[in-house]
Amino acid sequence: EYLICAELAKGGRLLPWVDRDAFQKKVLETQLEWERDIPSERKIAFSDRGIPDGIGFYRADGLEPPEELLEAAREADYELVFYLDYLKEYQNTSIRRESLANAKRIHEEIKRAYEDLGYPLVLVPALPLNERVNFVLSHASKEEGVWKREGIRAGVLESCAG
Repeated sequence: EYLICAELAKGGRLLPWVDRDAFQKKVLETQLEWERDIPSERKIAFSDRGIPDGIGFYRADGLEPPEELLEAAREADYELVFYLDYLKEYQNTSIRRESLANAKRIHEEIKRAYEDLGYPLVLVPALPLNERVNFVLSHASKEEGVWKREGIRAGVLESCAG
């Protein structure tokens, strides 16, 4: 959403419904930058998207992912991926324009991308926000001493979609 919001705000055309390939290349560039910025001493880091997600978006559009993306996805080396089941309430917005059927196809293609790459998936069921947070934190904290639950609280990010 971040890149779409930024592009819409400046009246740009680097949008997934205008040019999937150019948009996904920008997503990959941004994701790689964000992942490089994670401090090396950080034992756990959460991101709402991972590099292999781009493969799912390409496949859902019937496109072949570029080699640069495939290589980056293989090299990402995620130790664990939380794969969130989609919520039953689906709403189109100014940035979420896919039909429900297409959103489900994207969702499944993203899952397949991670599976094809051999990343371990923890399937997070469709639960209320606080329960999803607790589910993720309980799985993330299974490595003793890595994650402390104090100070963790669920929050909802505001979106440019309103």
